[in-house]
Amino acid sequence: NFTSSPTAPQPGTISMHRLLGLGILALAEAALHDHKKIVWASGLSVHPRCSKTDHYLDQYEIALISWHETENKVFDPHLICHVPKKGREALDKQIEERLQRLESMGAKLIFHRLSFIDRLAEKLKTEAEEPSDPECIAGTFLRLEIPQILSKVPLQRHDRSYALYTDQDILWWRKVSMNEFMSSIPSKKFSLAYTGQVRREEGPLNTGVLLVNLPIYKRDLPALQSFMFGDFQISTAWDQCVLNKFYDENVGRLRWSVKWNYRMFWDGKDHVAIVHYWAIKPSDALDCWIKKRSLKKCPDIDLGMIPDSLRKKFQEQALKMAEKDDQKLSFMKEVMLKYKKYEQLQPKLLK
Repeated sequence: NFTSSPTAPQPGTISMHRLLGLGILALAEAALHDHKKIVWASGLSVHPRCSKTDHYLDQYEIALISWHETENKVFDPHLICHVPKKGREALDKQIEERLQRLESMGAKLIFHRLSFIDRLAEKLKTEAEEPSDPECIAGTFLRLEIPQILSKVPLQRHDRSYALYTDQDILWWRKVSMNEFMSSIPSKKFSLAYTGQVRREEGPLNTGVLLVNLPIYKRDLPALQSFMFGDFQISTAWDQCVLNKFYDENVGRLRWSVKWNYRMFWDGKDHVAIVHYWAIKPSDALDCWIKKRSLKKCPDIDLGMIPDSLRKKFQEQALKMAEKDDQKLSFMKEVMLKYKKYEQLQPKLLK
């Protein structure tokens, strides 16, 4: 007859040990996540020829202040700066001083020259719908090199699998935990995840906020660049058009929750994490529209990177949606108030 030794596990004990082991492992992984950070990357050109650099730096300063105020320390801000051939030394003194201020606010600066800038310049000469300086739009194409750029940065306590990329014109709306961020990742098998553009229910279209799966997206980049410099016709949607057309034909793109790329012309009922003021920007002109509900009676509302030819289409859509979803414009007004608050905080933080 078989007799259990005193040290042999009794019935049910093994499963209990396994459960305890799994629980300890889960706690260890949670503790590891608590100490890790996610790279929050943004990109722009600081080339001396670019007249809008100051404007984009203004927007990024507001984004950084919102990051401070919401205590989003899980996300580590990295600003990728496309530089002239001669590097940082060739920057205007005023821009250099502004970049140093950003460093004092907590941003890590990465100076990088877009690797395919010469090929981009040639393509723009023959295909661009309107005159465009490649040295200036290079900033928006930096998101096509995120994995290579970050691979050269000493990231010690950062998650190496995922990064968050945003345009400069965003506000952090509330504090986001690492667990919330990790649980929002839609799958392990994707390259990029992002949201719609005008309507919440749209599929992924707007690349102003990206969840980047660094290892998988990196593998896509050779094919992505071959696609861009092949038969693809470049447009004023720039890199967004490249990404959308490429992933229309290839797997790798997923839809992400709208809370990460929220519009100020929506109603604010989606547990918002990041507001991206696409199509309409906080401004005196938008204040005017809120009071008068008429574009004709107010100055032009800033569109950011959207071409003027699309102003009427996108702004009319956005403002009609705002009035339909929220007649009192409560969320839009709340965004405006926060934006103005952060504008007032700028001098204090930058002293």
